Amino acid sequence: ITYTKGDKINVTADMLSTDDQEPSEGPIKNLVDNNYNSFFHTRWSSPQKDLPQYIQIDFKEAHQVFMFWYRNRSGSQVGPENLDIQISNDGEQWESVKEILSGLPSGSGAEYTSDGIDAGKPFTHLRLVVTKTFGDKKYFNLAELAVYDANKVVYDPENE
Repeated sequence: ITYTKGDKINVTADMLSTDDQEPSEGPIKNLVDNNYNSFFHTRWSSPQKDLPQYIQIDFKEAHQVFMFWYRNRSGSQVGPENLDIQISNDGEQWESVKEILSGLPSGSGAEYTSDGIDAGKPFTHLRLVVTKTFGDKKYFNLAELAVYDANKVVYDPENE
């Protein structure tokens, strides 16, 4: 099974939330402003909250097979080293559909595109839960985030 990137899902600022917004800078709306020089930042000022911390997207329609892309902040970046991808249909009960424990980029301005993820059922809420950051900081930041519908391609050797 392979996956191909489908249409970009229109994610707007009002669909985004987090459990740990830094009050002085880096509002979450910056993740979808198409500006690589702006950024979202979880709380680095006191009092800091331990990980995990998340970015949540509340979609306006259901999705099931998807991919996501992000770009690290340019300079002073503290990106996710480990992610737990979670879904929900009510925003209350969450289940993990994929853990990413390697391969995420640490560099300034580096970009990451996930493999296709089949959630196994439709969902309307998505969380990218950061469970570990590079440098083991209690905060993270990103410049941009996008989510795409994906197409599942099943290889059948009998069709050859």
